[in-house]
Amino acid sequence: YKSILDLMPGIVFMKDLDGKFLYGNKGFHELLKTESVIGRETEDYLAKEQAEKIRENDRLVLQTAEAHFFEEIVFWKNGTRSI
Repeated sequence: YKSILDLMPGIVFMKDLDGKFLYGNKGFHELLKTESVIGRETEDYLAKEQAEKIRENDRLVLQTAEAHFFEEIVFWKNGTRSI
């Protein structure tokens, strides 16, 4: 499973119920410019306001136990953005 996700061209990650990262594929690590995200949180990589918006989306998924589609725009310190 991990090998398949690592080869995907998109970004894939998983979090536990507390919002800590359990897994990130190769694309996710390249995006964050890190070797490991395990045990880290969104707040470790993004500004507080952006991380809180993402956490709100995470809470909605957990509360409803349903899949949702979110388009999250992330602004990086170097002035670029990701959607």
